[in-house]
Amino acid sequence: MKPPGKIRKEGGRPSEEYVRLAADTGFFRDAELKVLEEVILDYQKDPGKDYFFLEEADESGSAGFIIFGRTPLTDQTWDIYWIAVRKNSQGKGVGRKLLSRAEAFILSAGPTALLRIETSGKKEYDVTQEFYKKTGFLEAGRIPDFYSEGDALINYYKKIGPSGKGLA
Repeated sequence: MKPPGKIRKEGGRPSEEYVRLAADTGFFRDAELKVLEEVILDYQKDPGKDYFFLEEADESGSAGFIIFGRTPLTDQTWDIYWIAVRKNSQGKGVGRKLLSRAEAFILSAGPTALLRIETSGKKEYDVTQEFYKKTGFLEAGRIPDFYSEGDALINYYKKIGPSGKGLA
């Protein structure tokens, strides 16, 4: 089901540009970057079928992007699959703006929604974890050694809408 309202065709740059942006952040492994490219190509073939894509751009090109979609078999839950912000744009509000735009888009489908996102428990991801907490996400749990020995999976969630925390 596609949310009501106009669906903008974003993510029209070559998939390699987005993959390069994500790779340059230093947060994603090669296997993750391959999956990212597949997801972007799927989105570009059929926007809104499985994924939604929003981008922030500046004079240098893409400053960052967010990819999200409905969680199968749920009424109001959405997964945030990817947030990537160009290295020299980090800390300037690009990620917060992308998340806020995604939340507004998601709320166009209904009055409330539950967002879910997961990340690594490695020390290098402390800044990512802090970003999620600062934008209203709550930790739901951890699975130790999920990605590899010593690298936990951390699940976060956020309720948005009138009974939730609001926009990022």
